[in-house]
Amino acid sequence: MQKIDNKTTQNLGPLTLLCVEKEKLTQDFYKIILQEKFESIIFASNAEEGLDIFLQEEVDLIISEPSMGGLEMIEEIRQMDKQIPIILASATKDIDIIIKALQLSVNNFFQKPIDASKILDAIENVAQLITINKYVKKQKELALKALKEKEIYNAYQEELALKKELLIMRNDFSQELIHNSLYKLDIIYQPHDTLSGDAYSARKLNENQMFFMIADGMGKGLSASLSAMLLTSYVNHLIDTKKPVDFKKLIDSAIAYISVLLVDYEVICADFVLIDFSNKLLKYAKFSMPASLLMQNDAEVIRLKSNNPPISPYTDKIEINTCDISEASKFLFFSDGIVENSTFVEDESYGDYIEEDFSSSLTAQEFKEKFMSKIESLDDDTTFIFIAKHN
Repeated sequence: MQKIDNKTTQNLGPLTLLCVEKEKLTQDFYKIILQEKFESIIFASNAEEGLDIFLQEEVDLIISEPSMGGLEMIEEIRQMDKQIPIILASATKDIDIIIKALQLSVNNFFQKPIDASKILDAIENVAQLITINKYVKKQKELALKALKEKEIYNAYQEELALKKELLIMRNDFSQELIHNSLYKLDIIYQPHDTLSGDAYSARKLNENQMFFMIADGMGKGLSASLSAMLLTSYVNHLIDTKKPVDFKKLIDSAIAYISVLLVDYEVICADFVLIDFSNKLLKYAKFSMPASLLMQNDAEVIRLKSNNPPISPYTDKIEINTCDISEASKFLFFSDGIVENSTFVEDESYGDYIEEDFSSSLTAQEFKEKFMSKIESLDDDTTFIFIAKHN
């Protein structure tokens, strides 16, 4: 028997050969010649069987004859895989077959009847291509594995971030009745992304005074979210440690704290609200936030407009306004995500409907359902605090 040169594929690692050959004697000849070169040799007796094997197994090299549908099989394989090396073993010199094979990017040929040197020379000529394909495949597998691990890690970090955000935001009421059971408070918080630019705080200062804050970090991503969360966390710290709470000093201190942490023209929009039921007053400092809504006598809707520019490193003074709430039946404080959402009506935002829906809603859930029925999707973080007299 002819001596086989061991240099061919000696550094290629484990390989799988698909050999499409109908003759059993020729299959045995391939096996004798190539069994030391390939970890696995899979034989198919016809093109249909060969295509099925290609679809089910990981194959590194294909040797096929053109007859019995061999070229058609190669054409189908090339539609799925442009890179796998294919060697044509042909007993014919038909120029049409050769041209067709070249059009299908067959990588090499050898003539039948075959001998060991022809087969090994053909394989040697595509050995570099096999090596490149295996390297590329390995790199893709590593990249996909790294991507999957990164996605799992990021998902875990996002879960932790959301838990942290919810821990930072405080709600002392939890839908309970407030102020001698006359009012009910609900908060709807719907972040657009895990790292939300919105944050809120709802605090019970004493039996008659309630403090509310909504912060909206302008911009996208981590920086806006951090700014809103830092401000909220600091405000909650002040409320927990400074007793009694002075509304103006609280705002001054919070702005002094956050303004030095803002970067690259970053600003924060925010609502600071104090409801004093004993004196029937509402105090507010609004920093470029949409107008809050207040209903008097179950009829008239009053808009509490912004009275300060957004919080920035240059904020040096604040304005606080006071509103009589002796006849107030409900309140709505919200971030701009709710009014800027586009609706099913072209060129109309939800801001065109919010007053009407607020007027006709008895609860936060009812208001939210009306809001969601009019919008196509949430375009931004959405936060609102809804307070209504309890019947």
